[in-house]
Amino acid sequence: MKLLGVGPESILLLGYPDSGLDQVYLNRSNDPYRQKFLLKTETYGTVRPDYHSSAYGKAAPYTYASVLADTVEILRKLKPDRIYVTDEADGHRDHSAAFRFVRDAAVKAGFNGGIFTYLVHSRGHEWPWPWGVTPQRKFESHVVNGEVIPSGVAWPPPVRVPLTYAQADAKLRSIRAHKVPMPDAASEKSHQDYMESFVKSEEIFWLRSIR
Repeated sequence: MKLLGVGPESILLLGYPDSGLDQVYLNRSNDPYRQKFLLKTETYGTVRPDYHSSAYGKAAPYTYASVLADTVEILRKLKPDRIYVTDEADGHRDHSAAFRFVRDAAVKAGFNGGIFTYLVHSRGHEWPWPWGVTPQRKFESHVVNGEVIPSGVAWPPPVRVPLTYAQADAKLRSIRAHKVPMPDAASEKSHQDYMESFVKSEEIFWLRSIR
């Protein structure tokens, strides 16, 4: 984030469950979801406290109501004129759930700005396209086994923001600074190549309605 010019004071960590946000969204009971790896049932932070603990002095349970309340509160405090969030069509269930929570919170908070979405996962390594670090190329769709990739979104995207070479280089450096533990060297290289393939001559977004 520092490489992109974002200071720590601008980052809020909500601390809700990795690989379980979709289950929290679907479960509307008061019984908190239990994260399958760490077995946690409430928000937490690692390098610093999570948002709810910082605001209220205690963690929030992994429930739909808690995520929605925190997100509504943040929107009302920050009063953004636009929101960027992963698209509902994203193949990662946490990502699609993040969109649904933001959409629900935007409605409850009376948000009237634009919601711009982006796509991370669509049919594995068939997206993004073309493959590899290509700062001179735009994002492209392509057909795989009769299916247009990326799937679930309109093509071409309605919002295409050009990047300078310096901006694309900053994006590449930030991706290389972000390390995700992988089970073996081959998986790590494959994941790194995948992430670096998002370095293009543009950023693309879709506009979503909250109604």
